[in-house]
Amino acid sequence: MNSKKMLAISVLIGVANVVAGLVLIIISSLFQMDLWIRVLLSATAVLVIGTGIVCACILDKNAGTFECKNCNHKFTPTMMSYICGAHTFNKRRLKCPACKKVSWCRHKFD
Repeated sequence: MNSKKMLAISVLIGVANVVAGLVLIIISSLFQMDLWIRVLLSATAVLVIGTGIVCACILDKNAGTFECKNCNHKFTPTMMSYICGAHTFNKRRLKCPACKKVSWCRHKFD
């Protein structure tokens, strides 16, 4: 699967799961029900939203590579550096494995 399709799928999964979680939260707040059912629906909503965000992050990380601004080395970051790195829409602040410098690396979609 090419990188742009993988990125589109990650966005769709993230949005679908957030919408599904919000629907569960709205249902639990609008209708009268026992407290344990309300808590169960809210917990399920948090789980659904969290799962969607995790799946979207994994797919986005694996969609393409990142290119170092200093040495133009293309690499795939570790999940921890991907999550912890500050980011914009198409750049992340990552440490290049080749030159060991931290810079704003551009996300390249092959």
